This record gives sequence, structure tokens and C-alpha cells, in this order.
Amino acid sequence: MDFTKEYIAGLLDGEGSFQINAVGAGLTMIPKITLTNSHEFVLKGLVEYIHQILGIYITFLKVKSKILYNISIQGFRNCHPFLQWIIPSLKIKTEEAKILLEFTETKSFERNKRVDLYFKLREVRIGHKGIPPKWKTREELLNAIRLGNL
Repeated sequence: MDFTKEYIAGLLDGEGSFQINAVGAGLTMIPKITLTNSHEFVLKGLVEYIHQILGIYITFLKVKSKILYNISIQGFRNCHPFLQWIIPSLKIKTEEAKILLEFTETKSFERNKRVDLYFKLREVRIGHKGIPPKWKTREELLNAIRLGNL
């Protein structure tokens, strides 16, 4: 199958997700891009194609108990080049991708900026899908980071 940047952007606009995940005891904030699809061969081909072009690591998983497959691009080193490459071709989720790109350009000591971007991305995503928030306020998240609670 031949892939183009525009085709991949279309898949992301329709079935993709741009996220900032807080993980671990210290709530390390990690960027993540996921794409779920029922066509295994399409996602496996995408993994190969994107790796050849950008040299980034992509995870491929079969979703348990469903005929769905998922690829994810995680971490600053993997998400940043992918976002720079794909953003010009996105049509629907451009704002989400730009927020995540800005997040990937922050430094680890810029915790307040990262938290602000987490909430900014959440607000954009809520507008699209009604995603329920894990932390209702910025203060709740900063407190969870300080206490090391997930």
C-alpha cells in the first residue's frame, strides 16, 4: 500500500488522538499520539513507512477482545519530529497537534507550562469528544504532582 502524508493525516483526523499522559509516582508528563483502526495491514504499513521516513519508534498493539489495532508514538523524541512533519497536512485536529508540539518543546523544569498545556489540550479535546477530566483544575494536578499521587 502506498502512503502519503495526507492519507496519514486523514486517518489521524478521523481516528487519531493527541494526548498528554501523567504517569508514575512523580506524575511525569509524556506526550502520546495514538491511532486505532480495524485494518492490521494498514497500521503495520504505517509503522514501517513512518519509521523509514522519520526513524522514530512506534508501538503496534492488538486491542484485547476486539478486532482493532492500535499504534502509538510516545515520548518527546518520537512525538516532536512526527508532529512537525504531519501538522501541515492535518485538517481537523490541527489545534490539538500544535498544543502537543508546543508541549514537546518544553523543558522538564517548565512544570507549570506543561500543566497549562495539559489543560489547554484537554479543553480542546473536550470540545471534540466530551472526554471526562481526570483532574478538574490546574491546582488538583499540581497538587497530585507534588504528592506523587496518580
